[in-house]
Amino acid sequence: MSIEKIGAEQVALKSLLDLMDRAQECRRLYERADMALPEPLRRMLGLLESPGGPAALAGPHVPRPQRTPRPPDAEPDWIWVALEDAGVVCVVLAVLREAGGPVRAKDVVERTIRYRPNVPSGSIANVGTRLDPQKIRRAGEGWSLVDRRDAGVIMEGFVWGPPSVFEKYELAAFRRYVILHLLGIYAGGLLIVQILEYLQAAAWLRVPLNKELVQDDVKILAKAGKIRRKGASKKWELAPSE
Repeated sequence: MSIEKIGAEQVALKSLLDLMDRAQECRRLYERADMALPEPLRRMLGLLESPGGPAALAGPHVPRPQRTPRPPDAEPDWIWVALEDAGVVCVVLAVLREAGGPVRAKDVVERTIRYRPNVPSGSIANVGTRLDPQKIRRAGEGWSLVDRRDAGVIMEGFVWGPPSVFEKYELAAFRRYVILHLLGIYAGGLLIVQILEYLQAAAWLRVPLNKELVQDDVKILAKAGKIRRKGASKKWELAPSE
């Protein structure tokens, strides 16, 4: 090999190393600004090279969280909310769907309290007043649903149903569950803006989404001890379980 060729290879190698150094510096600047890395930079740094792994989150196919068992009649788009995160309206409607027919007002209160012990009986009674006749029909034989599609299904501590049967704060609870799901997949941590991008890429996630909502979710999850900062960075990661 000639001296000229060796010299040319050394210059080329030095140019590549300089380019990678500049790429790493560019990455640090983006992360300091709490901005998602642009795709060309992610490709240069090898962050899109693992099909089906964490890097797949950068693409349009965000993995959907799974929970079993599912209600037998659950549709593909159904989501779930823990009973403690479900509002009284959601639980009352699910109780009526579970009954499959008219239920005495007294029994509606008792069954709802069985699922949500801390809910005042007066709040449960008010649901009938507010939703009659739009979603609840009150007659001499008791309360019943006008349309069972307005109600979710209770199963093993969760209320299942299409996004349309849940209120905004219940959808927010599911959104936070999905954030935990993402951080569980991406062990390297995520910036808030990256979390938002991944949620927006999930076509199946039909919940309100914007940066402010995600910021609030992160604060709630951090306060609950479920996530934490990754070192001194602006990234968030799952907190270790006790």
